[in-house]
Amino acid sequence: MIYIIGGTVKFRTDDCSFYIGNESEPEINLSITMARLFIYLINNHGEVCTRDGILENVWERYGLRTSNNSLNKYISDLRRSLSSLGLGDAVIVTVPRFGFMLSMDLSVTKEGDSQPPAPKKITTKNKKEFFPNISLFHSALFIVFCSICFLSFRVSVFNLESDDSQVFNIGRVNNCDLNSFDFIEKERYPFYKKVALDFIEKKHILCHENSIFFIKVSDPVIHGFADRVFLSRCTKSITGEKKYSSCDSYYEDNYSAPN
Repeated sequence: MIYIIGGTVKFRTDDCSFYIGNESEPEINLSITMARLFIYLINNHGEVCTRDGILENVWERYGLRTSNNSLNKYISDLRRSLSSLGLGDAVIVTVPRFGFMLSMDLSVTKEGDSQPPAPKKITTKNKKEFFPNISLFHSALFIVFCSICFLSFRVSVFNLESDDSQVFNIGRVNNCDLNSFDFIEKERYPFYKKVALDFIEKKHILCHENSIFFIKVSDPVIHGFADRVFLSRCTKSITGEKKYSSCDSYYEDNYSAPN
């Protein structure tokens, strides 16, 4: 199998090697494990691959064991290789403490395909239960490095029960509570509310009964530059106050706050 990455780089699975254009000699040779990691990311292009899912499918399936630290090292080395091929430094997106994904901005096709496949709706990729506690849910809300203009995804039922978690209430927008997992100084509350209201209006997000908003605003936006904003609308489950039945999350990577 030959994948064409970014329109100029070819990755051949037979010899785990990258080629530039029509060159016959490989530019970079990957180890078998590194190649499995890259193929796993390619096969789930546009999906957030959890750390557990990667470890299970790239190592454990082949009778191997590794650690999260080793996974970080493999990701770093793979990024370095892709960057050296001219594909940039943001090809592999990190979801802090949760997993990784291959950037949606990166075109990936199989040799012989007439056009790239339609973009997928972003999801989480793991056989295990998603967001079993607040720490993973918190991490999911930090998807601020994804390079796409808009995405929306749902996650299954999860709990907000971790004793060491903190949620900071900023106020209410459109009759829904607006919260953050980051500590925000009170003098910035009006700014966050203004951003949330503007973002909600642009994305046509409704405040449903039993809904609550969570927001993450990158530092550049706070300081007047265009950058990343992430907002999630979660619906409280009728089974318990601390449980949520679903979340719809929205992202923009070139957002400018209103004046």
